Amino acid sequence: MEKHRDLEEILLSVPQSRSVGIEITNKTSVTLRNPSYFCQSGEVFTPPSPSISPQSREMCVFVKRHLSAWGVSGALLYVSEPFSFALMFYNPRNNTIFDHQYSVEIFQGPTISGSLESLYWSMRGDRPQSQTYRKEVLDKKNSSIVVSDGPYSISATMSNNNKAVLKVLVEETRGPPPKYTPNCFPHPKDISKDRHPQAFTYLPK
Repeated sequence: MEKHRDLEEILLSVPQSRSVGIEITNKTSVTLRNPSYFCQSGEVFTPPSPSISPQSREMCVFVKRHLSAWGVSGALLYVSEPFSFALMFYNPRNNTIFDHQYSVEIFQGPTISGSLESLYWSMRGDRPQSQTYRKEVLDKKNSSIVVSDGPYSISATMSNNNKAVLKVLVEETRGPPPKYTPNCFPHPKDISKDRHPQAFTYLPK
């Protein structure tokens, strides 16, 4: 993928009428690896990068199949040792009848249970939402998603046009700095009395 070009500019050059471009920015201290994807409709146009290093970004593109009556929908998964995350995207064949959808889920550890296809249907369904799973249905406005698990959080937005843009920011929140406590150091011992002992008082005989 041409990193010097914006994702929106890249999608304009994609010949298919419907597409989903995904941009992932990794602001954590770990490398995101071993991507896997599932296409319920459509196909991959530019495959995901094998890894996304800390403080870098990568892009991939999924498109509608030629002469297909369907749109573009699927799921993308990246893993790392402390956490993994999945994205579900749905760009329908007709957005005047159907709404765009997307969801994000974060997991502990480098593996998920079940297949990516089953995860796609789970993330697209009407399951309860939580801190680790969020889904948005886009009508006439864009909405953002934020999920988190421990020190890791993922923010995402998606546009609702024919060539949809899904942007993802993966961040790591480090612990707060130690609180400053006033007077945390002991004061030097007041030895003024030792240096100046009390004077004797002489009583008259």
